[in-house]
Amino acid sequence: MASSLRERAAALETAIRLMDSLYDRLAFLQPPINRLIEAVGGQEPFNRLDYIQHTLTAIQKGERFALCWPKALSLTNSGLDKEDARVVAALSQNLGVTDLEGQLQFISYTRKLLEERLEKARANSQKSGKLYQSLGLLGGLAVVVILL
Repeated sequence: MASSLRERAAALETAIRLMDSLYDRLAFLQPPINRLIEAVGGQEPFNRLDYIQHTLTAIQKGERFALCWPKALSLTNSGLDKEDARVVAALSQNLGVTDLEGQLQFISYTRKLLEERLEKARANSQKSGKLYQSLGLLGGLAVVVILL
């Protein structure tokens, strides 16, 4: 359980870096959405994210980003919880749909939401991690007492 909490925090950190990369590429290069996802999907560490690869495969088959992005997040094991994935999936409603400034603002907003969720995940991980560690120690002591 504690490891899954750490995995979620790591997945949120990666999603925040993804938002940064999307923002930078969109702001300076202004590529079409499919090219944006292809470019980011080729970068470390994003090329290891299942939902990015699933999205790239779907785009190459002709699917629209607005449809395949949320689908990829729901079908793959991203390390994000359902609400985290919903926040990231919401990009599909805005990227490639609104003007450049609107897209950049939405990416910034998404990043802010992910940062808030990361802070909560870290706090929960620390609190729960200590609890699981204590329970493990107590369980070990109980086994020793029983064996004696």
